[in-house]
Amino acid sequence: MFIENSGGAKPQSQKNAVPDGSGIDAAPKSGSYLRGFAGALAGAIIGAIPWALVGLMGWIIAYLGLLIGFCACRGYRLLKGRGGGTAAVLILAAILVGVIAGTFGSYTLQVLKAERLTFAGSVNYVVNALKTEPADRLTFIKSLGVGVAFAVLGCLEWLFYKAKQGSGTTA
Repeated sequence: MFIENSGGAKPQSQKNAVPDGSGIDAAPKSGSYLRGFAGALAGAIIGAIPWALVGLMGWIIAYLGLLIGFCACRGYRLLKGRGGGTAAVLILAAILVGVIAGTFGSYTLQVLKAERLTFAGSVNYVVNALKTEPADRLTFIKSLGVGVAFAVLGCLEWLFYKAKQGSGTTA
C-alpha cells in the first residue's frame, strides 16, 4: 500500500523509516544486532572466497574488495539486522574479518600449492612467515589495506543507496 507525501508515493513499509545518518534505516523492532552481525560475517566470508581464489593465482584484484563489502551489507539486511550506528560498526567489523580471512586464505593456499604441505602445515608456515619476515608482513598488510579500502567502498555505495531509498528520494 502506498501513502502520499510531499516527495511522492512511498511504500507503507517505509512510512516509519527514519534515516539516522549511517545509511541504514532506523532500528526495526524485530531486528537483532546479533543476527545482523552473523549475516554480515557470513556475507563477508562468502565475498572473501573469490579474493582468496584470485590470490591463489598470485594476483590482487582490488575490485573484489567491493564484493566483500557488498556481501557483508547484504547479509546484514537478509538476516534482518537492526539499523542504526551500531549496525555500521558491526558491518565494518565483519568486513575486516572477511578481508583478513580472504587474504590469509590466499597466502595459505599459495603455500599449500608451492610447498606441498598439509593445510595445517601451510597455516603454520604462513603464521611463522608473518611473525619473522618483515617483507612478508608488509606485503600482507598492503594487501589487507587494499582489501579493506575497497570493501568499505563497496559497502558505502550500498548504504548510500539504502539511505536514498529510506528518505523517499529516487535515484
